[in-house]
Amino acid sequence: DYTVDAGSDFSLCQGLSDTISVSIVNTPPGQLITWTGAVTGQIGEMGIVNSSSNGWLVAEVTDSRGCLVRDSIFLSRTNPNWGFNFTPISPRCFNSSDGAVMITPIAGFAPFDFQISGLPTQDTGWFPNLGASSYQFRIYDSARCDTTVRYQLSAPSQVILNQIIYDTPTCNSSRDGRIQIIASGGIGPYQYKRDAGAFQVSGNYTNLSGGNYDFIYRDSRGCLDSVSLNLPSPVPFENQVLSIDTASCRPDGAFQFQTNGGVLPISSFVNGSGVNPGLIDSLSAGTQILVSVDNNGCGDTTAVVIPGYDSLEITSQTTDLLCFGSENRQIIVSA
Repeated sequence: DYTVDAGSDFSLCQGLSDTISVSIVNTPPGQLITWTGAVTGQIGEMGIVNSSSNGWLVAEVTDSRGCLVRDSIFLSRTNPNWGFNFTPISPRCFNSSDGAVMITPIAGFAPFDFQISGLPTQDTGWFPNLGASSYQFRIYDSARCDTTVRYQLSAPSQVILNQIIYDTPTCNSSRDGRIQIIASGGIGPYQYKRDAGAFQVSGNYTNLSGGNYDFIYRDSRGCLDSVSLNLPSPVPFENQVLSIDTASCRPDGAFQFQTNGGVLPISSFVNGSGVNPGLIDSLSAGTQILVSVDNNGCGDTTAVVIPGYDSLEITSQTTDLLCFGSENRQIIVSA
């Protein structure tokens, strides 16, 4: 009127010890549990199997009346020739953590438990949110055999700026400069963006003045990087008036000038006539137009005002004689 269940046949990894127990339905009075067969000992009602036990394990239950009921299970040893299939998903970008690995054992006894780099075990071989690196996995089967395997998860190379080409503006204020950037790495083709503009397929930017520019470049997967570049600008080219001399009633006014910056040779003109930097004399009072142009065509125009003295004005005043022959007529002259 009672039954004994020693469990199901099972496998145990080679070299491991274990204990086994028996389940009794309608426990009889005065029961005595004895293990025989491949067991090597007994602790209370549990049988002991050592690292080399193999074969049938028999549980015998004897009640106080001398009735005996037994059940047996078979213990097999295993030492699997581990093998695995890896299904990787590479990270989208060089430094992203959106890769994954699926590990499928092709040896051992299911179900399996999996572990990565000392983290808690899990019952699935799916490991998401991985970056490019070498990972160590530990796999356990139901026979308590385990092994360690390492897998290298690769990612595309880093998107980098491979080449920068500058053409500086011709003049300080002109907009004929150029910057060209060429990306490499990652997975082409590439797109480029300057400041707040839209992405474009060419990294060649023209009609630029000197100054700072921010660029973003990306590959076909959207992996991107950025760079800030300064486009040099020539030193401003300008006229500098050093002194001005006032003109009198004659054309004897003058001014002295020099040019700063620019690319030699430099040509200068005053009122359309060619001059050299230095003293420009024999000028009448008024505005003189100074124009200078360097070898790149960069120019500067300066209006030079030559001051003059006020004009001399003569006025006269006369009074008529009171009587014929008198000498009381006056002529008053003032300047």
